[in-house]
Amino acid sequence: MAFEAYLYIDGVRGDSTSAVAKNEVPAETSSAGPIEIQNYGLGIEMPLVENRSATGAVTVGRANFEDFETAKNLDISTSALLFFCLSGKHIPFAVVKVYRAVADDDSSKPTLYMEIKYQSVVITEVSVSGSGDEMPTETLKFNYGSVEYKYYKTDAKTGKSNNQLAIFSWDRGANTGTKS
Repeated sequence: MAFEAYLYIDGVRGDSTSAVAKNEVPAETSSAGPIEIQNYGLGIEMPLVENRSATGAVTVGRANFEDFETAKNLDISTSALLFFCLSGKHIPFAVVKVYRAVADDDSSKPTLYMEIKYQSVVITEVSVSGSGDEMPTETLKFNYGSVEYKYYKTDAKTGKSNNQLAIFSWDRGANTGTKS
């Protein structure tokens, strides 16, 4: 089953026409509209000591958080994202919502199955490219001070939610978090 994904950035207007995305704008953002994204990436890495047996410890220091990365079509949000990248201005919130298609024939409303909330966001890269064959695309990266990740379990066959939820949150400044 395919997915639909949307990015909401506080103070940035997107122009997705998706009814699902427009009706579920996160309260944390003053987003005037969702930004439809084609893909996304999130990475975290924990450094390990070279020689485990000598020290007895396995990890060393803090986890390394990669910038959130996504690709999208050029749209009304591009100029604001370029401005935020150039200015280095902190953005209070950004939220990513990923929906799972319920039916292959698009006859049902998609089901939310992942939501990632970022705080203290800084746009670190905006790269726009295009060719004569397709719409210009944009790669967007941002760094963040804290993250809250929610996964809503869905049925593999129907895509419907079964109300099970897995959550973790992490504050990078305090280097602490919670999970449930």
